[in-house]
Amino acid sequence: RKIIEALPEFIFIFDDKFFLIDVMMAPGTVLLHPVEVLKGADGRSIYSLQVSELFLKNIHECLEDNQLREIEYPLDVDGRRYYFQARIVPFEGNKVLALIHDISDRVRRSNELIEAKRKAEEADSMKTLFLANMSHEIRTPLNAIVGFSDVLASGGISVDEQQGYVDIIKTNSDLLLRLINDILDVSRLEADRVTFTIEKCDVVPLCQQVLASVSQARKSENEFIFECDRESVDLRTDIQRLQQVIINLLSNADKFTRNGKITLKLEVDDEKRVATFSVSDTGTGIPLEKQKLVFERFEKLNEYVQGTGLGLSICKLTVEKWGGEIWVDSGYTDGARFVFTHPFEIEQP
Repeated sequence: RKIIEALPEFIFIFDDKFFLIDVMMAPGTVLLHPVEVLKGADGRSIYSLQVSELFLKNIHECLEDNQLREIEYPLDVDGRRYYFQARIVPFEGNKVLALIHDISDRVRRSNELIEAKRKAEEADSMKTLFLANMSHEIRTPLNAIVGFSDVLASGGISVDEQQGYVDIIKTNSDLLLRLINDILDVSRLEADRVTFTIEKCDVVPLCQQVLASVSQARKSENEFIFECDRESVDLRTDIQRLQQVIINLLSNADKFTRNGKITLKLEVDDEKRVATFSVSDTGTGIPLEKQKLVFERFEKLNEYVQGTGLGLSICKLTVEKWGGEIWVDSGYTDGARFVFTHPFEIEQP
C-alpha cells in the first residue's frame, strides 16, 4: 500500500460484480468523488451505462485469462467532461486492480491538434477552390472583352453592331473591375486588414439616398420603398461600409425581381441599442436548402444572372466586423428578405 500511495495515479479495487471494494492513492490526491462515497459503491452508480459495460467486459476478461487490460473512458462530473485511462490487472480471487490515470490534458491536446489539422486542410481546400473559382470568374468577362474587341478590329460590321459590341465590352469591363475590387475586399476583410472610419451619421437620409441611387443607376422597373417609423436614427458607423452593404443587398434584390417591390426597412431597439435593417423583395426567392450557402464565396443561385458571387460574402464579413449579424429570413415567403443588425456604436476592429 505504501508503494501504491507513492504513485501519482490512484487505484480502485473492483470485484467481478463491478463493486468498488477499496481506493488507494497518495495523500493529498483530489478525486472527483469523495472516498467515502466511492468505497463499497456499485460502479454503475459512478459511471455511465456505456463505460460500466466497458469496465465489466474487461474485468471479466482479465479474470479469465490473467492478462492486463487497458481502457480509456470519459467521466462527466458537474457538467464537465474528464478522460481517464484504466490499466486492469488480476488481484485476489475475484478482484482486480484498476490503475487509474487522468489523461484529460492529453485528450484535450490531441483534440486541439486534430481540430487545427482539420482547419488547416479546410483552409487549403478553400484556397484551392477560391483560386479555381476566381480563375473561372475572371476568364468569363475577359473572354468577352477579347472576343468582341477582335470582332471590332476585323471591321466589316455596321455602326449599330459596333455600338452593341462596345456596350458588351464595357459591361464586361465593369464586371471584371468589380470582380477584382470584390476579391481584394474579401481578402482584406478575411485578413483583418480593414480599418473602419467611424463617425456619427443619421442613417435615415442615408438609406433614402442609397435607395434613390440604386434605383436610378440600375434603371430598374421595380418600385423601391423605404420604411422607418422615425425621422432620424443616429449611429456611429463607417458610412462607406454601411452604404456598401445596403447597396449590395438592394442590387441583389433587383437582379431577382421583375416589376415588383423592393423594401428597405429600418427598425430600432433602444433597449438593446441595436438598429435592424432588412431588404425584402417580391422576386424569385431563395430555396430553404440554399439559404445558408448564399453567403459563401462565388455562390450563385443562378449562373446566368450577372454578378461576381462575392457581394453577399462581403456583406457578411463586413457586418460581423462591426459586431452585427446577417441572415436570410426563412419565414418570409413572398420573395427573399435579408436582415442585418448594427449596434448604435461600433468600435474599431
